[in-house]
Amino acid sequence: MKKKVFTLFLSIFFVFSISSRAFATKELDQNRSDFNEISSSLKDIDNEISKLNDEIQKTKKEIQTIENKIDGLKIEISENEEVLSHRIREMYKNGSTANITVLLSLLESNSFSEMSDRLYAYQSIIKMDKKLIEDNKAKMSELEKSSEAINHKQENLQAINEDINKKLSLTKEKKAEVDKKKADLLSEKEKIANKIKENE
Repeated sequence: MKKKVFTLFLSIFFVFSISSRAFATKELDQNRSDFNEISSSLKDIDNEISKLNDEIQKTKKEIQTIENKIDGLKIEISENEEVLSHRIREMYKNGSTANITVLLSLLESNSFSEMSDRLYAYQSIIKMDKKLIEDNKAKMSELEKSSEAINHKQENLQAINEDINKKLSLTKEKKAEVDKKKADLLSEKEKIANKIKENE
């Protein structure tokens, strides 16, 4: 009888020991799975943040290039305006005599070819002035478009920074989850170790 009771007690002990180990192992496996999933999610977020940082650097370089272009355009516009304003000042200084001077210059020509050459020279000056004016208009338009491009890129940068901040916040949350899961895993491991020691 003692043997039967002892065998029964031993059987119950083994069944309990095996079932508690199986339950603890299942819970430990679930925690490991959760931990791995969160870790994978963290890696994905870090990769996204890295890509966004690369995009920020690229956009900053583009903005710098556009700003350099704008500076060059401003210099060219300023130089063209200086040439035109100098020519206009000279015309105003001479007043209405400028047109008469041109006409007299043409009439005082010694030959038709000399008159033709002078007329061509005056036409060339007028064409250059018109070209300078058109160039300035085109450069002003390009300057405006470049300024709009910079504004657009800066808005894009701001959106990227907001996205990064959201991802960093999510990363902090995930890291907190990872820390909690680590603590849970350690706690479960200790519980399992204690149950195993109790059952031995």
